[in-house]
Amino acid sequence: MTYQLPYPFDALLMKQNKIFLLFCPPDCLDEEQRPVLEGRSMRHPLPQGAFEACPYADSRSMSQKRMNTESLKSLSRHKEEVSSFIYNIGSTLKKETFQGSTQYDLAQLYALSYIGYKSPSLHFCNELLGSGYQVPTVHAIASRFFHGLVNMLDLLMLESGGSLAGVYMTPQELYEYADSHGHLLGLKEACAASPATIIKFLELCQDALQSSTHQATSTLHTIPSIYQLACIILELEFTSLVYETVRCRLWKLTHSNGSASLTQLFAIPHCRIAKRLASSDHPFEHVLFHRALHQWRLLDSCSAPAQAMRQTAIECLIEVAQCAMDHETVHRRMRESFIEVLSFHANQIDDLIPGGALLSMNLDTFFGRWPA
Repeated sequence: MTYQLPYPFDALLMKQNKIFLLFCPPDCLDEEQRPVLEGRSMRHPLPQGAFEACPYADSRSMSQKRMNTESLKSLSRHKEEVSSFIYNIGSTLKKETFQGSTQYDLAQLYALSYIGYKSPSLHFCNELLGSGYQVPTVHAIASRFFHGLVNMLDLLMLESGGSLAGVYMTPQELYEYADSHGHLLGLKEACAASPATIIKFLELCQDALQSSTHQATSTLHTIPSIYQLACIILELEFTSLVYETVRCRLWKLTHSNGSASLTQLFAIPHCRIAKRLASSDHPFEHVLFHRALHQWRLLDSCSAPAQAMRQTAIECLIEVAQCAMDHETVHRRMRESFIEVLSFHANQIDDLIPGGALLSMNLDTFFGRWPA
């Protein structure tokens, strides 16, 4: 099938490079033929009739941005199913990651939000590879809610020194923070949920992480797969950031106009963060990297190859600073470390997303050229 991706590379190429397909936004239709990305969709733009003026008397009232009423109606139709889905993610997290934890904090909320945000990826990738899947409507709805929450918690992490461990805010306080910091307004539209609905779903998330009641639903069997794939994506995002940071740092050290010479292909998340980290003499001590490190560790899925890759990156930059290692050696070591990470996850990715190929092209096709 002809399928255009909102991505730097086309669909045929991505089918043969599933590692980077995992980073692609799920710009497709869900089971109800609604865009999974709603107003952010490039392939399925919404008609103007889907938007109305925002009636809420908070920060949204001072904006000209309209709200997507069709998205709100979809949430209303599936409210109970979305609630059960969130409870099931919470149950899986308590079993796999937070077992024995008695203290709820925003770090746990981030983990729940990340899995919910990434939940369409499993079905999207399988659909693209011809497995006949479609993104469940419930997953699409949850993903849109959690996308905004992930973005807000990202910034809260920076305000807290890169970690949300031990940080607590009530649902009311989270709503007030979102309202006062502009998080109820997207690039193109305003959040369609009322203040009461936002607070209710935040309460639901907190309860899902604290409740001992298991909420079984017909979608329960997909939750472990969604969780496993989210863990893999999170680790690949982290190791891609490590790889790209070293590449950007070498460009910075090699050329006085390193930023101008550097080409980034934006095939991975965090390209802009890698470029910012590269401007630091100690990129892996920067608060932005501490945040990424904290996020990576949240799902308790830090593989030995990924940990070794992080250490290799630190050692390589120290050696380069001491003029004890040439760029070609750094590039080779980083590439080998990244391939080790990919190999570690290869079988599980193929089980979750059959077909295609893991990586069929040179790794740097997706990152860019390294300095000589």
